[in-house]
Amino acid sequence: SNGLPIELVACTLNQRVCMNGSSVIRQEGWNGLNLLAMESLWGMAPDWQEDSHRVSNGLAPWRGGLAADREKGYGLRYSRRFSPVHAPPPPDPGPSPARQKALRHRIARFYSRFQVFVLMGAGVLIALAGVYLYDATRPPPQRLTQRDIDVAVERSLANAPAKPSFAAQAYGVVGPSVVRVEAIVPGRGRTGTSLGSGVVVDDTGTILTALHVVRGAAGVRVLFADGTDSEALIVMAQAENDLAVLRPAVVPDDLVPATLASSATLRVGDEVVAVGSPFGIPTSVSAGVVSGLGRSHRLPGTGETLRNLIQFDAAVNPGNSGGPLVNRDGEVVGIVVALLNPTEQDVFIGIGFAVTMETAGGLAGAPPL
Repeated sequence: SNGLPIELVACTLNQRVCMNGSSVIRQEGWNGLNLLAMESLWGMAPDWQEDSHRVSNGLAPWRGGLAADREKGYGLRYSRRFSPVHAPPPPDPGPSPARQKALRHRIARFYSRFQVFVLMGAGVLIALAGVYLYDATRPPPQRLTQRDIDVAVERSLANAPAKPSFAAQAYGVVGPSVVRVEAIVPGRGRTGTSLGSGVVVDDTGTILTALHVVRGAAGVRVLFADGTDSEALIVMAQAENDLAVLRPAVVPDDLVPATLASSATLRVGDEVVAVGSPFGIPTSVSAGVVSGLGRSHRLPGTGETLRNLIQFDAAVNPGNSGGPLVNRDGEVVGIVVALLNPTEQDVFIGIGFAVTMETAGGLAGAPPL
């Protein structure tokens, strides 16, 4: 009537221990069915006192038995107290509609206040996800072999534009400074023309050339690289070195003087370029190497002996005299003055001579090199 549990225990005569869900009960000579209940069940008072045996092992004596059972010898010695049985907790009803509405309102307020940061965070997450997906789906890098590298290098070299030669580079530097020289030389009963070359050595238009090109000339004209044609005067001559200095009457507005360099930097075997007007053909280029230094040569026309000359094998012919001999950087290291041919023919056979720039520059008033 008060809601407390009742447990039914069945014991047989031969059993010494009876089991229920939470208790162990010892009995003596009891056969049959005994209904056990807690002391407080139905408000019954105990009809007998606890057994004289001591309580041991955490067992509590039973105090709620019936008197009739005790008179018949159905006595209980000890039993454990029953554990209370708890009812299962009620299911969680979940948040109420009012709480859900308040939660949605808070989320909306938070989003309205921090909308920019939320969008930025979402963008960052999307970008990171994209990077991750790209890395995950990207194919593995191709493993290159030495053969693949060689093939790629060969293909690149085949498709790359050819590097200009040293002669082309040198001519690109000195070409705007080279002039063609034409001298009018009177002769017996007629007037002749002597052709040669020259090089501009300063901003005023001063030109260095070979003396034998303009010796005895009644007039001299020069043709600049840009096509400007002008008369020129011989302002200085040096017979022992076969050199002359010309001063043109008109100079181009975009005049480009040559860069001068010392021949002390030259070594036998160095590459050199001769630029001039062989046989009157302007701005012709020939390349070769330095064949020797400190050479001497006797001019066949005047008998003058030229000393401390640069010997080279770049092709030069009549009309190259007075033109520049330049190194691979386009710097003028000498002035072409002669070629050697043991025959009576005045053409190139493999040996040319040039006066060093130290000697020629001193004549033109250039600073020491």
